[in-house]
Amino acid sequence: MTKANMKVTISKKDLDLVVSRACLAAMTEEGQSEISRANNETRGCVRIKAEGNKISFDSSVSRFSARYEVPVVEGTDSAILVEGETCIPAKELKTVAAKIPDGYKVSMTFIPKPPEQDKDAPAAYRALLPDGIVEVAGIDGKKVIAKAKIEAYPSSQFADVTYVEADKLALLASGKASCFKAPYNAVSFAINPDDLKEIFDKLAVFTTEDSIIFVGADGHRCSIVQSKTDSFDKIVGKELLVPVLIDSEFLSPLLSSLSDKDPLVVGMDLTDHVYFCSEGTSYRISMVTEELRKKFPNYKKIMSLPTSAVVTVDRKHLAFSTNMLMVVNKDRGVHSFNNAEMVIKMVGKGFATVKEATGEIAYELTSQDPIKKDICLHTGYLIEGIKKMSCDKIKMSFTPDEKRVRIEDESDPKFLYYMQVMNSNEA
Repeated sequence: MTKANMKVTISKKDLDLVVSRACLAAMTEEGQSEISRANNETRGCVRIKAEGNKISFDSSVSRFSARYEVPVVEGTDSAILVEGETCIPAKELKTVAAKIPDGYKVSMTFIPKPPEQDKDAPAAYRALLPDGIVEVAGIDGKKVIAKAKIEAYPSSQFADVTYVEADKLALLASGKASCFKAPYNAVSFAINPDDLKEIFDKLAVFTTEDSIIFVGADGHRCSIVQSKTDSFDKIVGKELLVPVLIDSEFLSPLLSSLSDKDPLVVGMDLTDHVYFCSEGTSYRISMVTEELRKKFPNYKKIMSLPTSAVVTVDRKHLAFSTNMLMVVNKDRGVHSFNNAEMVIKMVGKGFATVKEATGEIAYELTSQDPIKKDICLHTGYLIEGIKKMSCDKIKMSFTPDEKRVRIEDESDPKFLYYMQVMNSNEA
């Protein structure tokens, strides 16, 4: 049961980190779901636990947990005046925190309900009801300037999580947060958040002896970034038997909460959880079963597939022509390669007022093998890949069977984008 009269103080900077990090699980769709919270209000709460020499802030849902710990250090704003614990809605705490000016000290005090309230209600029912309030006050110097009261809930219903220490995890990679953020931002556009198979809604991480390979895919295309050892402080340094699959729903806000320079350790425990640890912050994400992870295609192999025809085109011209095709048909466009004139004639056909859009761009053939036929590509997928590139020239290469096209940014050899070639008769 919630302990009475818990009281702590922390800095406004720490409160902002509580909101941006510790509250993440509570702010997910599950945490804010009225159905989920009907049986357990603490799903949408952050638990405050003041004990010993630290103040812990936690939130947790079924597959994702977040924690931020504030050490109690003499001479700083952090202090435990009365030990205890309670839960408060993360959404309300976020609203209150936004009003407190930077540089203030923040006090958080739990004030319990009078014992006679709800005394006749069954214990199981009382555990779902607010059992007091938490008074959050902003302090300038030694004076309380303003305060707000937030309903508090018993922590007995909170889904407590046991975190494995960073140095006891099976290491995947460590370094600055940017070593994970940059590859994820580059490939995440190809992830399908609505995938019902529970594999293509996740970032896939493959490993080799000297690199980490990040893959975003939806079954029809994939984007790949291969980061070598020198991008990290340390990597696992061996090939894992199955890829690590990390839910994009949780990974995206998690990485956004970290600055590029924050130190980051990524590792796994023995029970199929992947951890992201950074200076007082711990995130834990449950992975799908190994059997499901084995079903994710081994996109490492596609990187070594031979290509025959290779052409180079102007990125801006390709982007403009593709955007014009998007006007009439975002799903399909026919790309006719004229090897005599060295131009690509692009056609998109629609059924709205604009019936057709065309484009014509020059290309350079940088291989001995010419393109043998019209190529049909998903126009929306193509423009999304182009947007991830910043070079002047884009290289497009085709497998000998012309069933796949590989698109490369000449200025960034780490990034590869693959699309399936469609049947042009269907365009």
